Amino acid sequence: MNAALIERVREVIGRAGQTQTAQAERLGMTPDKLSKSLSGVRRFTSLELALLADAASTTVDWLISGRQTREAANVAARRNGDGDSTQADARETLARYENLIDALARLGHCLPALPSLPSVKDPSPRAIDQGEELANEALTALSKSPRLMGNEELAAACEGTYGIQIAATKLPEGLDGVAWSPADFRLIVVASTAKWTRQRFTLAHELGHVLAGDAQDAVAEHLSPGQSQSIHEMRANSFAAAFLMPRDEVARDAHAGMDAWAIGKLAWKYKVSPSAMATRLKGLGLIDVDQRREALKITTRDAAQATGGLADHLKGAKAAEQGWPPDTLSRLAARAYLQGDMSVRPLASLWEVDPATLLDVLEPSEDAASESTTVEAGLVFTP
Repeated sequence: MNAALIERVREVIGRAGQTQTAQAERLGMTPDKLSKSLSGVRRFTSLELALLADAASTTVDWLISGRQTREAANVAARRNGDGDSTQADARETLARYENLIDALARLGHCLPALPSLPSVKDPSPRAIDQGEELANEALTALSKSPRLMGNEELAAACEGTYGIQIAATKLPEGLDGVAWSPADFRLIVVASTAKWTRQRFTLAHELGHVLAGDAQDAVAEHLSPGQSQSIHEMRANSFAAAFLMPRDEVARDAHAGMDAWAIGKLAWKYKVSPSAMATRLKGLGLIDVDQRREALKITTRDAAQATGGLADHLKGAKAAEQGWPPDTLSRLAARAYLQGDMSVRPLASLWEVDPATLLDVLEPSEDAASESTTVEAGLVFTP
């Protein structure tokens, strides 16, 4: 067996501060098997290497080759008064998904080939127009309008169209989202939050970065719509606005002399905040500065209540706060587990549930199974 691999495994075990017996138990091995593997008599299985990598927060690729892959350079986490996000925060968020993607690939469970992205012209002062053009391409590629989909459904639609793994999870305070698109995968992570319209705009903004080719290096940020100065940020904001509030549709639904409540109701129809809709309408020349200023006083809750949609607003807030894992990555991890290639721990981590709880769902006890199949005499159907 590769002596360097064994040395790296010993390093991982040493860092854990546990005995070989404890490590063997954690990996589902006997101490004798671990001893033989460390002496070169027996080979580590793919599953054992995956478990070691997962426990050490590294990759199987590093254990085998010693190569650290895909360093996310130039992570520019924006800070604000509500938090103190750093490059390390963003890198840690990315590594959680990167490590699982690498481990699954080593086990033969690879993400599908990436579809091509729209072509983008050279960055210029026309960044706002570029964002609008990109949004029109994306809207044509999707199966239905974003305003007809909730946040998680919209994420799944974008994943299916562009091969982007999109997750919503708890992020460090002050960090709204992260986008990263190295050569072999595309990843967007947005913050789980009850402010579902903000989560939605973040998702669209990060999608704009990926489609524009801005995310070869990781892009981590706190969004301040309308306040970004760089060409890339202007383009991503323009994309998000045009993607969620298409020019032709909004122009058709808007009317002269709209007051703040009319703008709020229109915002609710498009599943965006009243402030986002007012900014879009002002940018399209459909309302003036005073109308926009008045609309900024209306909240999403106000708009929901005015349209009889308060229950839907609460459902949206709950779903956005719970978050979700990337759909394709979840399917790959589940398949790896069911085929015996990976333990339940990475799958549970991805879904942010306790491994024991997930095992109860995936492998119910005999008592639970028998209880579910017990029927009363003569009963034909059990609801």
